Amino acid sequence: MLHWHASPRAAAGFLVHAAGLDAAKLGLRVNLTMPGVCCTVAEQIAALRRIAGDKVAARIRREPDPLVARIVAGWPSRFDPRRALALGFKAESSFDEIIRVHIEDDLGGKIAA
Repeated sequence: MLHWHASPRAAAGFLVHAAGLDAAKLGLRVNLTMPGVCCTVAEQIAALRRIAGDKVAARIRREPDPLVARIVAGWPSRFDPRRALALGFKAESSFDEIIRVHIEDDLGGKIAA
């Protein structure tokens, strides 16, 4: 199953960019789908392994939760952010980049050993 992601940094950037946007550019349709990265959990884990190494990725435990699975199954998995991109909204282009942003913003630039 695919999931859509953007970092908290990108989300804050969406809000800042939207605050400065000329409302006339939106037209009658004011809702937008923000840009992001679409990937599976396996792809997220592979990105974590590339960035932080095997030891960090080995901390992940598979613990299925039927309630969470039902909730997530109802989420859309593919989005079309072309309109937001055309209006200048920006997000990461890979899950690797999202992990790097997390390390920089939330871990002080250091990967936990």
